[in-house]
Amino acid sequence: MKKLLSHALLLSAVWMLWSSPLVTAQQTMRAKVGMVPHAGFYAVQISPQLSAWLRPDLADLRIRDTGSAYFAPWIVRRTPHIVQHNQFDEFPITSVRTDSGYTIADIENPDASGITSLTLLIGNTAVERYTAISGSNNGHQWYIIDEQILFLRSYDNVTGNYSQTINIPLSKYRYYRLRINNAHTDPLNILRAGRYQHTESVAPADYVANPAPAIWQKDTGNVSVIHLRNAMPWHTSRISLSFTGPRFWKRTAEAYVSASDTGDVLWPVASFAISSSVPTVIDIPAQNAARIHIVVHNADNPPLRVATAATAMRTQQVVVWLAAGKYYELLAGDPQATMPDYDLSHFRDSLPDAIPTLQVGPLQPIKRKVAEVVAPAPSRLNWMWAAIVGAVIVLSLFTWRLLQDVRKKG
Repeated sequence: MKKLLSHALLLSAVWMLWSSPLVTAQQTMRAKVGMVPHAGFYAVQISPQLSAWLRPDLADLRIRDTGSAYFAPWIVRRTPHIVQHNQFDEFPITSVRTDSGYTIADIENPDASGITSLTLLIGNTAVERYTAISGSNNGHQWYIIDEQILFLRSYDNVTGNYSQTINIPLSKYRYYRLRINNAHTDPLNILRAGRYQHTESVAPADYVANPAPAIWQKDTGNVSVIHLRNAMPWHTSRISLSFTGPRFWKRTAEAYVSASDTGDVLWPVASFAISSSVPTVIDIPAQNAARIHIVVHNADNPPLRVATAATAMRTQQVVVWLAAGKYYELLAGDPQATMPDYDLSHFRDSLPDAIPTLQVGPLQPIKRKVAEVVAPAPSRLNWMWAAIVGAVIVLSLFTWRLLQDVRKKG
């Protein structure tokens, strides 16, 4: 019975593979990367020419070792939106005095703002000292904040001094006093005091200019349509326009994008206002843009004339780890590809800041051997149908015998 069952399953699998279509998506363009001299992370800059063959999300990009069937994992790195700044606010050191066993340093926080840390710039030392810190609002009456702070031994071989940061509970005193235990030896050399302010700001995105588009305009009734035609469907995230017309004007407009000459244009990718008082810069979601149509509503005003037009793509690069001594190639041009799921995406924060740029050659079409398709002769079709009918009969026979054996066992 087991033997019959295995035969039946095998025939079923063959039947499914035979009758089911096999659809595989493939890249159509290839660029040589060459041999990598040293193992490590490399960056591939996405140029307008490369972007024309890639989806906006880069899901169809692959980097492959030519001697392997596997792809090298990569992640996308774009211009950072958040930039962190560390600013040192210096506090005056009002007095430093040393007695037989302690150094007492008084520090003033002029605006009495709340602080959670205090940073001291100290001359190089190879000793450790315990310190107590107190706070005061008038410089006369003091209140303890922490009495078990350890200054660690440390030094800098370049500047000759180092910074020691003390973390304390949130305190809003105007004055702070450090009582450093010198253990009956010479005192530390305190040079400066203050705190670091950590702030964040939004950095403007960087853009790469695309090749200039061809421009023509058509005015119909109270609407002007500005057509921009790119030589290739470059990635486009920004459209810049300039107009000539009356001294003052302000109108509404929409932008439509198509990836090809025959592509449907149904919905605007952006609705915006244009005005003589500000430059016309339109930010849109990243698109493969072969054709861009700007529709300007003139109302009862004479039409404006477009003077210049330009497009740009967001600056982005692909970061990939490559092995030394191997040859790699970049593949693109697969509209059916899905975004790869690489482990590297979980280690974005571990990548080095400075990554060398990898030079990529020009994209070339991938030549594939196309098998000649010959229509089967009628006799061959008859044999094919006979084989299919025979397979169904054999499968039915095995199933019937299997059911008989099951009944006998029962």
